[in-house]
Amino acid sequence: MLTQTGTQILAFTQDDYPALAELENAVYPEYPNSVDELRFDDEHRDPKCRFERYLAVQDGRVAGVGLFGQSAGMYHPRRFFLDLSVLPAARGRGIGAALYTHLLARLEPAAPLSVAADARADWSRGLRFLTDRGFVERMRSWESRLDVVAFDPAPFAGATERALAGGIVIKTFAELAADPDRDRKLYELDRDLEEDVPHPEPVTPISFELFASRVLENPDLLPDAYFVAVDRTTGAYAGMNALWHSQASADLYNGLTGVRRKYRRRGIAL
Repeated sequence: MLTQTGTQILAFTQDDYPALAELENAVYPEYPNSVDELRFDDEHRDPKCRFERYLAVQDGRVAGVGLFGQSAGMYHPRRFFLDLSVLPAARGRGIGAALYTHLLARLEPAAPLSVAADARADWSRGLRFLTDRGFVERMRSWESRLDVVAFDPAPFAGATERALAGGIVIKTFAELAADPDRDRKLYELDRDLEEDVPHPEPVTPISFELFASRVLENPDLLPDAYFVAVDRTTGAYAGMNALWHSQASADLYNGLTGVRRKYRRRGIAL
């Protein structure tokens, strides 16, 4: 497809991952991704969720990418999300608008009830792009970063000992390998905790098979930094926290941190 602005809209192919990684890393340098990570995410989507990605090419270069999809964890057959990324130097040329128009045309036969999109609060152009097209804010999230070198643990002295004194032991994913039910128990723990995480749409449970392949078999999982709070008496998994690494960054990412309701207010999360 060739738009009036001279932008080619092309369906994404398996050969386009290097170009996709280059573009996404230029748009979001704070959250770099490798080709392998992008490919892994695509190959481990829930098959019931629709997903399409398109590239915008100007002057022979990939200048933008647009996609729509559905969330396995908030699934509804007629609710979708979309995402648009345009190289900083190529903005203001109608590339985002061309991708948006193409995505909506592709979605029209599905008669969507809603289409959601994310925008950074400090990117006024992106916010204006969405509000001009009728999007309204439903949810806002914040990011925190910890400078590990400068971190002072002194104010938290004794926190671990107090939690352990209450009958809890902290074990890693690797240390729990001897538990034959580990993966299933982690799945059930994850499902319980997700119920209390704020979501813009109702939570829908993913299958154990998808959880195992997308989470537990993820190459970015750190077996020695996936922590589980275990009840010493019953062996029940009371809570968890997981750190993830990125193949393209020296940063660690904090995943889900949570404690089952019956174990809360005992200092376990801290």
